[in-house]
Amino acid sequence: MKAAFFFIISNLFLILFAPYLSAQKTFRAFPLKSAIQIDGKFETETWSGADSVCAFIQMEPTPGEQATEPTSAWFGYDDKNVYTVFKCYQRTPLVAKNQSRDALSKNDDEVGLVIDTYNDNRTGYGFIINPLGTQIDFKINDDGNNIDLNWDTEWKCAVAEFGGGWCVEIKIPLTSLKFKKGLDTWGINFGRILRSDLETSYWTGPLSNDFRISQGG
Repeated sequence: MKAAFFFIISNLFLILFAPYLSAQKTFRAFPLKSAIQIDGKFETETWSGADSVCAFIQMEPTPGEQATEPTSAWFGYDDKNVYTVFKCYQRTPLVAKNQSRDALSKNDDEVGLVIDTYNDNRTGYGFIINPLGTQIDFKINDDGNNIDLNWDTEWKCAVAEFGGGWCVEIKIPLTSLKFKKGLDTWGINFGRILRSDLETSYWTGPLSNDFRISQGG
């Protein structure tokens, strides 16, 4: 299973796609006209015309099944940053206790983004946020078998609740990510943890374990 993230600096045109089973998941990253105010509030006008990803697949507890609660995510860019927005619908109360940066666990509701900037199916960067806005960032090595939580970079996020769920906005400066010049394809995946159901789901799935770059998008 393979997905790709095309990133062409010259004209700032991005496409993300991922085949799942016999169907290919595709969407275009959205060219933003101006920088987004990161406040956790999804602005319909800002993302009007943008493609979104949805239909997340469980990794656990029931691999291959559709996620219990709907999740949508958007990906956009300007000349200095890449942006991700998650809109998470949820009928149960939010679970959020962790306030310590880089305290990686599955004890909270969370959303996450994984980017494979070298498209080598082995290395990448991870960004995770809970409803308190607690940030977790790390480098991924050896196809997810090694996670370096000592790696920290500059990025910004914000969280806001809405009727029926919660929303997360993420801004990552391009200067915070290393990538090979001339390489116009990146891997990408989006994930969510629903603590009340002990559920982990991803856009491209099912994964055999978390942060498995080669099985992601």
